Amino acid sequence: MDFLLKCVMKFLIIDTNKKYSKQIQSYFQLKDIAIDEENSYDNILDNQKHINLNNYDAFIFSISYTDASSLDILDYMKLINLDTPVILIDYDNSIELCSKGFSRGAEDYLHTPFDIKELELRVMKSVRKKVSQQDEIQLPNDYSYMYSDNVVSHRHLGIDLTKKQKALLYLFMTHKNSMVTYEMIQDSVYDGKFFTNNAIATHIRDIKKKIKGIPIKAVKGEGYILKI
Repeated sequence: MDFLLKCVMKFLIIDTNKKYSKQIQSYFQLKDIAIDEENSYDNILDNQKHINLNNYDAFIFSISYTDASSLDILDYMKLINLDTPVILIDYDNSIELCSKGFSRGAEDYLHTPFDIKELELRVMKSVRKKVSQQDEIQLPNDYSYMYSDNVVSHRHLGIDLTKKQKALLYLFMTHKNSMVTYEMIQDSVYDGKFFTNNAIATHIRDIKKKIKGIPIKAVKGEGYILKI
């Protein structure tokens, strides 16, 4: 099975026309990929909604002449230095709109109508591209992490990690230098199920024993940060 599909992945779709969102949700859920749906771009900028864009591995945004708000979200992502890939669904088959999207950082686009399998191929290609740009991450004390295998090695010898430890480490590496909240851990590592903060602390303590000097820092009441 594809490594990326084995990892806990999560996408966000905002389809203001609501023509494809349910089909896309159903399709990716069958692939064991979580996909959230928002009805409005305004929700992203609404502080009351508490939508953490760092929770997602890719975004699928619709764009049209009647609602080009996705361009504002791309500008906002630049402002907060978020480089998560964005795939645009173009309802007007407009090169002008897509050019504007590319100039603001969109990764790819699809004209409607389209086959959802093609969307999957484009999204996964974008996620792979982001991962492959930094496939090997150097850690302190001669440890290294490989995205493509989700493994840690020390001087070329593999480090044995449990399933939960691997899932946590992938989450930290994917969001290195950014806050990994307890909510993100719940969604990505525990499939939305309840867990205690002490359970996470125990897993991280064990990770630190196996990977000497890994700079995972606790932020009281919020989560953790891996500073590299």
